[in-house]
Amino acid sequence: DAGTDALAIDNEGRYVAYVGWVGEGVYLIDTTTNSISQISEGASSPNTCASVSISDDGRYVAFGCYSDASGNEIYIYDTAAQQLKSIEDKNGAPLDGSEPMISGNGRYIAFSSSSNALVEGDTDNLQDVFVYDVLSKVIHRVSVTAAGAQAYGAAASQFMYPSPGKDGSLVVFITNSGGLSPESTDLH
Repeated sequence: DAGTDALAIDNEGRYVAYVGWVGEGVYLIDTTTNSISQISEGASSPNTCASVSISDDGRYVAFGCYSDASGNEIYIYDTAAQQLKSIEDKNGAPLDGSEPMISGNGRYIAFSSSSNALVEGDTDNLQDVFVYDVLSKVIHRVSVTAAGAQAYGAAASQFMYPSPGKDGSLVVFITNSGGLSPESTDLH
């Protein structure tokens, strides 16, 4: 490839995950076996993928792909089981989200979405940041005020580049939305 759109490496340096040039699939390099495999095979649109992230131990890789039929979807790949699964919303439909970032322990995936169908009370029709708990399959919206209310802003409101901490207890993101208290330390 001439380059890559996204790149991630685990803390031990065993696994390197990357999105091929112009979104052409998600690949995993295992540096101990010197092998490369396309882990986005099985995704609804394996060749239109974007961001990629990997857990600290390299066990889980999260990435997003886009399909004309279903929109943005988030996937998680288990390197130990060599298994790919789509992250689903509470109704069992593919989760409408992008820019997934997995926590260091692999339990949480932070992502952005403009869908109002992911959690109760999301009625602003704007992009928000959410956290998906891989074990409980519960979704929390974290781009809210300290009191839990929706952030305010016009159509320009945007949340970008969500990133969970090592254990998923904190999430950082960039926004131009108003109403979020800088004193708030409990975002998740």
